[in-house]
Amino acid sequence: MAAQNLVREGVRWRVGNGSNIHIWGDKWLPTSSTYKIASPRQFLHQDTRVSELIDQDSARWKVNVLDALFFPYEADVIKGIPISSSLPPDKMIWAATPNGKFSVKSAYSIAMRQANRVDQGPQMYQAAPVCEGCGLEAETTGHLFWTCPRAREVWTCLKLVVPVDNDRIFSLLDLLWSMLVEESQNVEIVAKVVCIAWAMWRNQNEVQHGGQRRNGKDKVRWASQYMEEYKAATERLSCNEEADEAGGTWSPPPACSFKINGDSAIFANQKAVGVGVIVRDDIGRIEAAMSKKIPILLGAVEVEVMAYEIGLLFVKDIGIHDLIMEGDSLIIHRAMCDMSTPPSSVAVVIQGMQDMCKEFRRVMFSHV
Repeated sequence: MAAQNLVREGVRWRVGNGSNIHIWGDKWLPTSSTYKIASPRQFLHQDTRVSELIDQDSARWKVNVLDALFFPYEADVIKGIPISSSLPPDKMIWAATPNGKFSVKSAYSIAMRQANRVDQGPQMYQAAPVCEGCGLEAETTGHLFWTCPRAREVWTCLKLVVPVDNDRIFSLLDLLWSMLVEESQNVEIVAKVVCIAWAMWRNQNEVQHGGQRRNGKDKVRWASQYMEEYKAATERLSCNEEADEAGGTWSPPPACSFKINGDSAIFANQKAVGVGVIVRDDIGRIEAAMSKKIPILLGAVEVEVMAYEIGLLFVKDIGIHDLIMEGDSLIIHRAMCDMSTPPSSVAVVIQGMQDMCKEFRRVMFSHV
């Protein structure tokens, strides 16, 4: 019985065609809280399947349906789940590991969580202790970051207006969602807010362990210095990458074959991604090209695998049979070559592309 409970908690569905997954009740979202839909079921039947949310002809999510049925954050999560063009069967995977495969270590972690819940039993709700900094209110995250006089001192020193609506925003996560999605704030401003909040939390922990309480100016100074160091480090890294790219040259494929280069871009402010594909022959002539903007927001790995899949579908449509698929994602390259297990979020698309490759005469993969 204990083993069954462990397995039940540790597995979730990976979406293929969605025909076996109930929208409400089954675990299929790639979110580690419950993996289940929290949005209320309105007019649809309890037995409605995820396949009803997928356009079976284009193998894409029905975006308008998602926006109408689910909370905005859940709709965005669903849109970010890659769908393979082959629409394979749904599959149960181990949710506690990145690659979806069972490991003893992850099972032990789940078992310990279950044991802790049993040991603790039902408990009465206890209010948070009174804030040690001001002694005025309970020390919630909202109080620590916004309403505490010490927090207001920090934001005053920063000279940054943080739009906090106490009726809607109860946590740092709520604030970040509001700034990024609802108000489309500049990413640098949001990063500054996060860094300042981290500085306050860090100093709070220092005080708890006998350290010195810093004033608002010191916290702002520390956070600003940290951000400057981070920017400098990333700029140096960017310069090194540009130098590496400048030093490399495109190499042609073997005679009578073609090389396909695909790449992607993420437009976070527009909640969209873009993919581009270019096809060259063995002397470097451009034979075909295409680009597409897709109104869904995907992660870096997910949009890279989409670029690969769209590239393969493109060359299949124009009748190319001998090709080299070249891209800059090492994760996707190694997965396509069966050198490593792909992340569970893109495994179904990887499998679909590997099956598609059997329809070509010769396919090779190259990483740049």
